[in-house]
Amino acid sequence: MQRALDTPAVGIGHDYADKAAGISGKVTVIGSIATANLGECREFRHDATANGATMASYGIACPSSGGSWLIEVKEPGGD
Repeated sequence: MQRALDTPAVGIGHDYADKAAGISGKVTVIGSIATANLGECREFRHDATANGATMASYGIACPSSGGSWLIEVKEPGGD
């Protein structure tokens, strides 16, 4: 996730895999959102596969003062 969010390009997927845990997926930044208090935030899509099932979720990540990201994920069908 960090690698995808740190990349300035939009629309490029970043794959990952954890074979021991049986999890793989892709994180793609799909746009930028300028905010008054948190600066330039990034909207992303996360496609994850675990135990043969794939799920897509979306979220917004905003930079924190420590160099990491504050992340809020919205699950499909959630409010």
